[in-house]
Amino acid sequence: MKKLIILSGPSSCGKTTLVKELGLENNTLSPDILRVMFSGTEISVSGNIGISQRDNYKVFKELFNILETRMSYGLLTVIDAPHTTERDIDKYKYLSTKYGYEVILVDFQVDLETLLKRNASRQFGRVQDSIIERMYNEKQTAKIPPYIRKITPDRLQDELKIKYINLDKYKAIYHIGDIHGCATALKEAIPKISFDSFYIFHGDYINKGIENVEVLKFLLPIMKRPNVVLLKGNHEQNLVRYANNEDTFGKAFSKTRAEIEESSITLRELKMLTNSFKNYYAYSYKGQKFFCTHGGISHLEGVALASENEFVVGSGTTETNIDEVWSKNMSGSGIIQVHGHRNEGNLPIAAAPNSYNLEGEVEKGGYLRTLTVLPKNITGREIKNNVFAPVIEESPEDNE
Repeated sequence: MKKLIILSGPSSCGKTTLVKELGLENNTLSPDILRVMFSGTEISVSGNIGISQRDNYKVFKELFNILETRMSYGLLTVIDAPHTTERDIDKYKYLSTKYGYEVILVDFQVDLETLLKRNASRQFGRVQDSIIERMYNEKQTAKIPPYIRKITPDRLQDELKIKYINLDKYKAIYHIGDIHGCATALKEAIPKISFDSFYIFHGDYINKGIENVEVLKFLLPIMKRPNVVLLKGNHEQNLVRYANNEDTFGKAFSKTRAEIEESSITLRELKMLTNSFKNYYAYSYKGQKFFCTHGGISHLEGVALASENEFVVGSGTTETNIDEVWSKNMSGSGIIQVHGHRNEGNLPIAAAPNSYNLEGEVEKGGYLRTLTVLPKNITGREIKNNVFAPVIEESPEDNE
């Protein structure tokens, strides 16, 4: 779940306590923990044991290194620090933009008297009253940038739950499977985007096929429409790197990259496109719940804390019959899974009870698979692809 949660409040406001109550310790970065790791503790003039501040530069350099690594994996991350000034709050903008993260500020509102009383009772980590008073006053005037969503502490637990978006107002929901640069089949399957329907594209838009630029030009005009969701596939990993001016890898993307560079598509457009990608999409329609990914997963337990890779590549290996696994693990839940990416057993679209598989080897002259969800039924469709060439043998980097 690509959320960055920053806790905001002076020392003793309850930030660390909330982290423990919600079991988020393994997903939380704390400058104080890093301070102790770098330079230990020290005896303050008041006689209590405090946390050394002598290596703050190293602490925050390391914190941001770890944070970027976690963001590159698409992991939900909590930052347990005061964040009482606008500068403190806004310093995550670059990374959140680069990795497509939603930033949420948890606003702890505790009166000064209570803060000082709690601080006085601390056996470890007590700070000077003047520091708490300063942070308290800073917080009263700090402005929160518009890209950050503010919530109260009691709402944090809700952010860890799957939210099913209600799509009842739409006439139909269309799911589009792996496209792999096969624009002709795509345009036959979806000749136009209708405003009264909802469209979920399940990733792997490029590589292997011979119409990669045409597929990208199909997606660019629709990426911001409120009735379109673009899920990220493993073959978009290099596209994200390319859009961010980073090194790319793999034989398949090398060909796609050359096609892009000969086209009129700009890096700015690709950056906007890749920033629109989602790891998963959960929705409800006419009383039925659906969970959509590229790779297919085994169950929904712990989804909030799963990495992006879990949704993009899926649970298990390529050979795992993820439809059968989902059907077994989620039996009785009634939640329907829709995915692409793998189909070693050449299963039909309705691959298992409550699990639909949209991988049809379209790039090899197979089929582009789609799924149409209507108020009273669900139907699959396969569109034969007649525009293809021998597929370039992939290298391991193409799937990283």
